[in-house]
Amino acid sequence: MHSLQPCKFFLLFLALKSANPGNILPQKLKTLVFRLPCLIFALTNVEYCICVELCARLQLSRRTLQDYRNNGVIPYIQLGGKILYRESDIQKILMANYREAYRMKGV
Repeated sequence: MHSLQPCKFFLLFLALKSANPGNILPQKLKTLVFRLPCLIFALTNVEYCICVELCARLQLSRRTLQDYRNNGVIPYIQLGGKILYRESDIQKILMANYREAYRMKGV
């Protein structure tokens, strides 16, 4: 995993964006500033999935997934109107709720 924190990148992004009210940044720096959120995900080497992918994977409706978010069952990240789920968080939840078949224990 990369040693830089995503939060620091995002704060830098917001600072650069707000410090430039008159659009005086050079074009290359503007491109970097506006691509920074995408670079954060690339640098952290963490896989994310969106609602539709997670619903298909867990065979849930979007409304059930929303209930899980609201009740604190599934952790999530909200960026603007986009909801992201960390693959590692989903794996932890699935493993924590795994129940072994009781009839197969003696076999």
